Amino acid sequence: MTRFALIPFAIFATACADSADIDQSIDEVDAEVRELIEEYDASTERTNPSSKLGQLVVQLASHRFAQTLDNAGCNMVGAGFGVWGADNSRDFRGAMFHNSTQLMDRMHGEVAFEGNRHGIILGESYRTTSSKSALLFDADWKGGKVVGDLYSAKRSTHTTDLTVFGSMHRTDWTKGHFLVALAQCN
Repeated sequence: MTRFALIPFAIFATACADSADIDQSIDEVDAEVRELIEEYDASTERTNPSSKLGQLVVQLASHRFAQTLDNAGCNMVGAGFGVWGADNSRDFRGAMFHNSTQLMDRMHGEVAFEGNRHGIILGESYRTTSSKSALLFDADWKGGKVVGDLYSAKRSTHTTDLTVFGSMHRTDWTKGHFLVALAQCN
């Protein structure tokens, strides 16, 4: 009889262990992404940013912003990041990736501080071909939250505007990075 009473406990213990493993692996991904992002140097990146970086950025954004996207009725279609302050400026460089982890485009722009804990992020893609329209990035940030839009510079009926949800992390007074999820919303 005791054997049957232990079965639900064993199932519960297994579920808790799996949940702890997932949380630990996400924490490891978070630390690895932060390290890769902080070391990212777009000027030395001649081809696509590493597929490992794209995979980790998409994985972390998907996990970190899943609840926010679900509450807003949005579907994640990609993720991206930006790093600023490498040369003591507010200019950022980064990349946007599709959910498939393939490079969507490289981005550059400026992180503007309009107050102590809020401001805007304005950017655009670069190294685009003549057949590909540049992407424009326009977001507001307050505290650690980022909300904005990613859209094509050449408006047409074939382009889709994406909503941006993300977080900003300052690593010191003049440096930091942001991580965003790119989503299509109803």
